[in-house]
Amino acid sequence: MGPALLVYYHGALPLDYYYLVAKVCLLKKRVIHSVVDNFLFHIPGLSVLLSSFSGTPGTVSSCTADLQDGNLLGLSPGGVYEAMFSDQKDYKVQWKNRVGFAKIALEAQVPIIPVFTRNIREAVRTLVPNKKLVKAVYNRFRIPCAPIYGGWPVKMVTYIGDPIPYDPSKTPEQIRDECKEAIEALIAKHQTKPGSICRGLYERFTKSHTS
Repeated sequence: MGPALLVYYHGALPLDYYYLVAKVCLLKKRVIHSVVDNFLFHIPGLSVLLSSFSGTPGTVSSCTADLQDGNLLGLSPGGVYEAMFSDQKDYKVQWKNRVGFAKIALEAQVPIIPVFTRNIREAVRTLVPNKKLVKAVYNRFRIPCAPIYGGWPVKMVTYIGDPIPYDPSKTPEQIRDECKEAIEALIAKHQTKPGSICRGLYERFTKSHTS
């Protein structure tokens, strides 16, 4: 596989993405480079770990260069915002008007691969009793301020969507919308809504889950 941009839905914690990076590393001997939020590099000890797995805050130019070097690059356009303010009720994609990832794909001339994991919101959830207040705090300080809880061993299944090919005739906004629709299609096909921890645990101990 050549270079590609992996775009994924961000759960309260992106456990599924960590597993995906680990599996590709173990089975394909290839490290997926990752765009991560800048605040993580200020957590003592974490910056070394992130750097060892080719994690970077990333800019359009640096990410483009990364892809042009032949690497796989993973990112979540929703990031921390989606992690905090999407929820298990509808798994709504929360990207606002972000188009940076689409500009990266256009400049690097690479396909975009949509990724979604079933039950990611059942493994770990956010506690946001007052979304208006929490959003105001987040918009002011740009740090995650919603407590998380969980760690339930629900069955998670990661689905890799069909690649969206590079098309120089499309604008970043068109590519963003196409990618968002692809993620939403994966959610609609594979995620039962509203999410249920009990159902996710049941799926963990049954063999015939295929949807």
